[in-house]
Amino acid sequence: MNIQNKATLELSKDEMKTYGYEVVDAIVEHFATQNGKLPVVSGSREEMEALFLEDAPEKASDPRKVLNFVLDEVMTKSNIVSHPKSYSFVPGPSNYISAMADSLTAGFNIFSGGWAASPAAAQMEITAMNWLLKMFGFPQKKGGGIFTSGGSMANLTALVTARKVKCGDDFSNAVIYLSDQAHSSNIKAIRVLGFRKEQIRIIPTDSEFKFSLK
Repeated sequence: MNIQNKATLELSKDEMKTYGYEVVDAIVEHFATQNGKLPVVSGSREEMEALFLEDAPEKASDPRKVLNFVLDEVMTKSNIVSHPKSYSFVPGPSNYISAMADSLTAGFNIFSGGWAASPAAAQMEITAMNWLLKMFGFPQKKGGGIFTSGGSMANLTALVTARKVKCGDDFSNAVIYLSDQAHSSNIKAIRVLGFRKEQIRIIPTDSEFKFSLK
């Protein structure tokens, strides 16, 4: 079945099935063969620009050609963070179930930012958060939290909460202390929140990454 060039992103039911099966086949093949590939890749700016740098297209492209290009030129030139030899990096490993879960989430376009939009998704987040509270020994009745897109957003959210609890509406005289080993996103978040550079104190650490007493 040929997927015809269209000026929109919409496909017929049969075209969606055909296209979807190709995507699933590609994901299955990835998980089945990833352990035999190198976990790390490299590429120069010049090489990447030669592949991708072009003017924004004015006409629609064949979805299958776009998919094949992505599989051949993007997926093969990206690190495999779920590879068994991929250690100590920010992105967590994926698996087939989570990939399909992401597909369902994106396909149904679930919005869990409020109870009115999706009480089921909101309750699932609350339940998962309660599991974490129990695992880490936090009080379930008073404890709470949210899932964020990553560590940088989590640090920003935590600092906003700490500023509100400790400083109220006036944080002009507050001082923030953090280790020189703290993630760089903390400094960025502190500045985004309106703290001045003079309000930040960096505490040095020794060779064992403990606070230095000197």
